[in-house]
Amino acid sequence: MQDITSAATAFTDKVLPLYIESARSYSQLAIGALVLTIAFREKVLAQEGRMRVGLLLVASWSSLLAAIGASAWYQYVAVKLIEIISRDPTSNPAMEGVSEFPLSIPVLWPGYAYGAMVTFFFLGALLLVVASARQLLTRPTSAS
Repeated sequence: MQDITSAATAFTDKVLPLYIESARSYSQLAIGALVLTIAFREKVLAQEGRMRVGLLLVASWSSLLAAIGASAWYQYVAVKLIEIISRDPTSNPAMEGVSEFPLSIPVLWPGYAYGAMVTFFFLGALLLVVASARQLLTRPTSAS
């Protein structure tokens, strides 16, 4: 019984906080990528005024926003999992807390929220690179 308690304590004290910090970092990177689209347009493409937004850019923004949402959801789920384990380290977290909140079922598998966050982030980043490259290649050149 002591081994289970010490393993649960080590998991909640050392491992899970690293995942939570990683999720926070993904969220900050996604926010930075969203801001980058505006800076890229103004500084690199030297465009001002209304921005014409293509489908690739909208898809990139949507994916990055989904990554931010998944990051926030994962952070909630991870904290909820810590709460469940800290109440009774010998309990099975898969059976606890499900009836408390109908949307707490993802607490059983927090890896799905984390996986969605990583997937949406990299999809958004890839779409952003493609959209930016397309804008660079199709921008009008100035006559010199």
